[in-house]
Amino acid sequence: MPGFPNPLLVGEIFREYSGPWEGLARRYINDVWDTTKSFVKQALQYLTDATVSDALLRYLLDPIMDNKLKLAYIKLDELISIHKEHPETRNHYFTDMYNALQRKQSETETTNVLKKAFAHRSEITEDDIPSLVATLQQKPEANMNLVAAESTYNAMKTFYKVVKSKFMLLMLSY
Repeated sequence: MPGFPNPLLVGEIFREYSGPWEGLARRYINDVWDTTKSFVKQALQYLTDATVSDALLRYLLDPIMDNKLKLAYIKLDELISIHKEHPETRNHYFTDMYNALQRKQSETETTNVLKKAFAHRSEITEDDIPSLVATLQQKPEANMNLVAAESTYNAMKTFYKVVKSKFMLLMLSY
């Protein structure tokens, strides 16, 4: 339908914008893993002698940590795979944010119309109200391609915000 965002197009644009997420998340996992491994190694070297710390790392902790790293990558792959499909836009948070964005744009348009109306006046009288209402109701004929493009962009932008916050929370929880 003209004027409504195409979920397939929204998904395609979203995937393009969110492309760097996987690389960023993998670097984050590696940084956390490297830092943790370094800390554990330094703690063991401080608390035990070289033979004990080396044996604990090699036979006990390194295999556990390697397994945790593999599990983190598996979880990341699950999180990334969810976003390879077309966007789920029935989420109430998405709907609320999308509607708020649309209202904000409408308010901006109304504000601009009113600013123009008051550009040469310092006050409004009761007699001015009908002409202001008429001015606010006047809408130029919409370019449906532009309306569809703006709507698709707004949907992608909203979906991106919703998913980004969820993705970051999930990454931090693992």
